[in-house]
Amino acid sequence: MEIALGLRYDHEKRSATGDVAISVGPVSLPPTITNAQLKSDQVEPRLSVTRHWTPQLMTYASVARGYRGGGFNAPTAPIRTYKGDSAWTYEIGSKYVSPDRVFSLSGDIFYNDYSDYIGLNSIAPATGGGLVTVDLNSGDVESYGAELEATLRPVRNWTINGSVTYVHARLTDSTPYTRVTGRTLSSDRLTFQPDFTGNIYSDYTIPLGGTDTLTLTGGVVAKGRRLAGTLNQTTPTFLKGYALVNTAITYRTGPIELAVFANNLLQKDYFDAYIEKTTLQLAGLPASDLGIIGDRRRIGVRLGFRF
Repeated sequence: MEIALGLRYDHEKRSATGDVAISVGPVSLPPTITNAQLKSDQVEPRLSVTRHWTPQLMTYASVARGYRGGGFNAPTAPIRTYKGDSAWTYEIGSKYVSPDRVFSLSGDIFYNDYSDYIGLNSIAPATGGGLVTVDLNSGDVESYGAELEATLRPVRNWTINGSVTYVHARLTDSTPYTRVTGRTLSSDRLTFQPDFTGNIYSDYTIPLGGTDTLTLTGGVVAKGRRLAGTLNQTTPTFLKGYALVNTAITYRTGPIELAVFANNLLQKDYFDAYIEKTTLQLAGLPASDLGIIGDRRRIGVRLGFRF
């Protein structure tokens, strides 16, 4: 049995200076001083309990609180500062390794409760007219899910490993976002956060004599459907899930490693990031969706040296 206790104290004190000068036709109004300060004192406790039932099986449980500091927006923003966000996290899990080390399995379930979550930046009315980008506290978030990871060695030189994660993360209260921007969110999903991710890989090592080996690697990484960056108030934009096939051949001799690899072998089309056109419309720019396309097939060589 192992019990670990921790306590962290954070003191934050920062200041920012700036002013806003507004011109109405030929008349310039006196500048408005917009100095700002941030100050916070946070206590972050942590407790974990681990039990080793046998040399092969252990379980654990933990609870902790974390904090991330706030920051400043431009002097013309309707909110000069935004608060830091915090989260209480709760997790229980277990790990098993077979006596012959051929099989291992680990998993956990978790629940996270975020307060004053700092979301991606948005657009809000600016002092003197127009719009300005702001960082802000989007609201409260509830997140829960599970993770599972396994490794199997069917024969001495062959290893199969994989993992899958489910995370249900949703905004439970977005009124702080509406209060600052005057707008509503089209979805309670978090931007670019999928519910499912996973991967599975296989490695087969061929001995070549002495310390020389040749390892053949193949695998798939997958990511589920996720919300794009959007300020549309009624219709959310979602990016499709995707799965990528990756391969590699690695030659090792002594401390030297030479690998030839191919990522996205099957030329899967997918987006790494995507901004829906409403954001540009609000900024007075031509309405157009913007996306960063994921890499197509990439073939390369990697040289390594271990010491």
